[in-house]
Order: sequence, then structure tokens, then C-alpha cells
Amino acid sequence: PDGARNGNARFFDLLHYGHETVALPFRSPHGRDALRGMLDAADVVIEASRPRALEQLGIDANDFVERGSVWVSITGYGQSAAGRDRVGFGDDVAIAAGLYAGSVDHPRFCGDAIADPIAGLWAAVGTLRALQRRSTGGCGQRIDISMVATARAARGSARRAERHARFVHGDWRIDDAPVAPPRARRGVGHAAPLGAHTDAVLREFGVRRWA
Repeated sequence: PDGARNGNARFFDLLHYGHETVALPFRSPHGRDALRGMLDAADVVIEASRPRALEQLGIDANDFVERGSVWVSITGYGQSAAGRDRVGFGDDVAIAAGLYAGSVDHPRFCGDAIADPIAGLWAAVGTLRALQRRSTGGCGQRIDISMVATARAARGSARRAERHARFVHGDWRIDDAPVAPPRARRGVGHAAPLGAHTDAVLREFGVRRWA
């Protein structure tokens, strides 16, 4: 299960309210068959697993790409031989990419796990382009998103001097430019329990449930 379920419940609800949740027993041949059935039926697959994890499940992304799927892998250091088995999270990957506040000797996290949303934006753009190509007669595509590479691209060729938001005469400003004040998003409901939609989703995908 997603480790975030054991963290701040309000934050998890904010991220996952309204999502369908499926739980499959990967140690069971029937569960792995159900997983492959869902992958067969999917137009787009987005995953964040190191290649070793998929290999242990008998999953080869290229098989599904050949059938026309758009397969998006988002990992810390990409699918290259050098970084394919390295673990990365939004904060430490950003530091590795040089996207941080403070100094080299005393770096501070820039934003909140900033490499996560940056990588997500790149993945979204790449996926939309791949679907557009497929709709005009193109084939499936595999998209490899490296969080460290996308964070480095967002940083640019060199770190710029930091600018700080200041509260001036009732408004937040960076230099002379007004910026929106910081505010917390409010959740609208609770995330569903783990696996709450397993049966319904398998039926929708036409996948037979294990006994």
C-alpha cells in the first residue's frame, strides 16, 4: 500500500479524494494476471517502479507499448543503466539537481518535494503529445521521465540569486512584482479505503477476478 496512507490523513485526503483505488495480490498468480489484464486494457499507464520491481512481476513495458499503449515511467534517475535502480524522492532529487535554496554548504529544500510536480508536468505534456500522435495513426510510446533531469531543466544552466517574497503595504511582492499570498488548500472529502473499487474497476476493464 501507498506509504502516504500512514502519514498525515488530511493531506492524503486532499491528494486522493475522488480517486478509485484497486488492490491486487502480487504474490498470487491470479493477482498478477489481473494486473496484466488491466495493463492490456489501458490506453495510458503511469508508474514509478524501478525496472527490477516490474521484472519480478513478469511485466515488460515494451510488450504493452507494441500493442499501442502509452507507458510513462517516472523515477528518480530514469531508466538508463546508470540510474535505473537508484531510489529518489522529490526533495533529495531536487538537491541532486542543484535546485535548492541556501548555499552549497548549507542547502535547503526549495518548495515542498519540488521535483515531484516538475516531473509530473513533464509527464503530462509528454503523454498528451503521445496520445495526439496515436490518434493520427501513430503507435504506442514509452516515455522515460527522470526527476533529476526535469528538475535540472527547470533550474536552468546556472543557479540564479534567490529572491524572497516580502509583505509590503498589505501585499506580497517579489521585488516589484505582486504575488499571490500563500494559502492552504482545503480538502472536500475523504480518500477511499485501499482496494475499495477493485471489483468495479476489474469489471469495467473486463478483467476476471481471481477466485
